[in-house]
Amino acid sequence: MFIRILVRLTQTDTPSQDAPSDVSIREFDVADMRGCVEIAAEVWPDVPETMTVKEIMKLLKAYVADSSAMATWREVACASDEVVGVVFGMIEGDMRPFDRFKMALLRSRIWLGFLLHGRRFALARLSVLAKSALTEMKLARARPDTDAEVTLLLVRSDHRGRGIGRLLMDRFLQEARAKHAEVATVYTTDPGCNWQFYETCGFELVGSFDDTLVSHLQGVDTKALVFAIDLRLKG
Repeated sequence: MFIRILVRLTQTDTPSQDAPSDVSIREFDVADMRGCVEIAAEVWPDVPETMTVKEIMKLLKAYVADSSAMATWREVACASDEVVGVVFGMIEGDMRPFDRFKMALLRSRIWLGFLLHGRRFALARLSVLAKSALTEMKLARARPDTDAEVTLLLVRSDHRGRGIGRLLMDRFLQEARAKHAEVATVYTTDPGCNWQFYETCGFELVGSFDDTLVSHLQGVDTKALVFAIDLRLKG
């Protein structure tokens, strides 16, 4: 129910860098969910007047679970056994028959659980879902055809600037190329996200629109940015 960004490669591929000495990369485990939600919470420093901090955390848990449900590639970066970064992505080459149907069922279950979690703030949660659906429709119109997609990329604030995000992104894009994906996409927002990061990775802005959901949650007009990378280009 949340949007992603599109990316197109416009320069020579750079090999994936090594992880910092105190950071390891491994496959995501369900036990990592709490750490991923805590990182996501850093992106939403302001609590809307219509929702409490507790409600926002419920929303972010559904957000991370939804991003995972859409993914075929899931990795986390860990330091001292704590999750400090995460990337979820979908690669069409990994999709099997009926996988998309299963994903749709799982996503519906996640968001229905969020909507029905108690009577308090039910209208606020319903409003969030409605605005999320509207944003998804806008994204579908703004996004080019794609066979790989970053559904979530987060790095803990005290570990940013160390190359962890770039490493996680490079690993996903390398896997997408290996599975013969042609175009990878991702979505972000401005203000609110370091969208310049995607440009440093070789991504190119291909579209934008008013982000109905994030504008509602953060109480400020927010623009969705769509980036794309053509994985067939080698420089």
